[in-house]
Amino acid sequence: MCGDLDLCKMDLLKVKKISAFIEKPTTKLGDLPVNVIHKIFDGKLITSRYGEAVLLELAENQVFLPNRVTNIIKPNIDQFASRKCGLKFIGEKVLQSQPKSAAIFGIVEL
Repeated sequence: MCGDLDLCKMDLLKVKKISAFIEKPTTKLGDLPVNVIHKIFDGKLITSRYGEAVLLELAENQVFLPNRVTNIIKPNIDQFASRKCGLKFIGEKVLQSQPKSAAIFGIVEL
């Protein structure tokens, strides 16, 4: 039991925030509809078996951003909680230096 009511509230908020990500299915960025803006409800940095990654919470799912942008987004990840940003999947592009195509996307201000 918590002796301090404010600490209890803070812990419950953390649990609620984490559980929101867990309850939603994970969708690949490339599976999102092209040129549709999806409101970002929150973002967090997680450690996966491939290293740090950015996970965005959208209305109905969650999406990992490509590892190539993690270091760029990491310092500003708290700004996603403001819910003033959207994720727009633009399409796939074949890069000569990569064996697979790369997902092209944008973060837009709402």
